Amino acid sequence: MQLETIYNPTTTEFNIVLEYLIKVEKTGNISTVEKCFNRNELIVVFDGKKLVGFSAYQADDIIAHIHIIEVIANYQKKGVGTKLADNTINQIIEKKALAIELFCSPSSSATFWSKIGFIKMPELAITNGRVLMYKPLVESLPAGNVESDAGETIELWNINEGRERDSQPKWKWNIPKTNFYIIQPCQSDWKISLSKGNNIVKACKVKYFSINSFFHGRYLILSETNLK
Repeated sequence: MQLETIYNPTTTEFNIVLEYLIKVEKTGNISTVEKCFNRNELIVVFDGKKLVGFSAYQADDIIAHIHIIEVIANYQKKGVGTKLADNTINQIIEKKALAIELFCSPSSSATFWSKIGFIKMPELAITNGRVLMYKPLVESLPAGNVESDAGETIELWNINEGRERDSQPKWKWNIPKTNFYIIQPCQSDWKISLSKGNNIVKACKVKYFSINSFFHGRYLILSETNLK
């Protein structure tokens, strides 16, 4: 078995993928695959002239998406899927995305994705019966215990702002002065606060936290640049 990974498939190679999707009655994926091909975000793998697998992804924003990774039945359980996933992730990294998300289809594929560093979306894990997972592509500051005399602290509640009452924040971060990212799935109406020492500087809904902070779809994304 001599596999060739092609990052810029020709129209002929693209048509072979379409023929496969029609054959296995997955025509619902054709539109997605075609859009990815047109954006040069389709990777195909061949064994000679035989299609082995393909991936279709989108990396035109800070949160990238892996739409489809498919390995032909005869080539499954041979490490092809892992290599194809790794190659797809590397292509996305080159395009400067900060994180990747995907829906697990089937949901049992969550085990595969977790082995290569994907994390189930907390609180928002199931959408329309599908498991949603994500993988930061930059080192994300871990949440943990925060000392009361810490310099700057971010706290995030998994409750809408105004309803938290006396509840404790779900996540806390000590903020270093430079070189950090926080990439945290959340909802736009959850409460977030910024403190300096024991003084609360700001407390509000995530979507109003800062004109320079990112609330991107399902993620809070903070760095030293957008906390200034």
